[in-house]
Amino acid sequence: MEIYPYIDIVFLNLQWLKTEHELSLWKLVEGSEYQEQLKYDFNIKGELRHLDTNESFVFNYYKNSHEKNHERYQVLGHLITQYVYELLERVCTLQKVYIPTDATEDEPRSFFFMSEKALTSSSSIIVLLQDRGVFHAGQWGQKTIIREGLKHGTQIPFIKMTSTLICIFF
Repeated sequence: MEIYPYIDIVFLNLQWLKTEHELSLWKLVEGSEYQEQLKYDFNIKGELRHLDTNESFVFNYYKNSHEKNHERYQVLGHLITQYVYELLERVCTLQKVYIPTDATEDEPRSFFFMSEKALTSSSSIIVLLQDRGVFHAGQWGQKTIIREGLKHGTQIPFIKMTSTLICIFF
């Protein structure tokens, strides 16, 4: 059974990206020092596009400056991570849980996202993990998000598909 036709159906309802929750990558970029260099947002299809030209992301924004282009790319990746976290909480209605729960402010901590009833239900649990690279909850890969969009680069289609199940997402 191929899962992508079902994911296409889930992603036909991408109206939630702009309207229902008023979430926007651009809102995270706006007001930052990278506002002019990162005029991007996700369109209704979940694709990252330039706000003025509707073109996909251009890595070589600065001519002959790999270091500045890489820094810009890292900032975009950080903002995309923040945006995906907002989608996980507000659209997928997952809870952000910090671990260890009893850590003080100066102790190292991490977090994961889980469905509301993940710890109280006797049903099965689904755990989604990416297989390599820097781990960011809810993402398969930032490069994939930037190049191919939220449908292929995030775990959101799978989360929406399993929303009736008990899930934990790292």
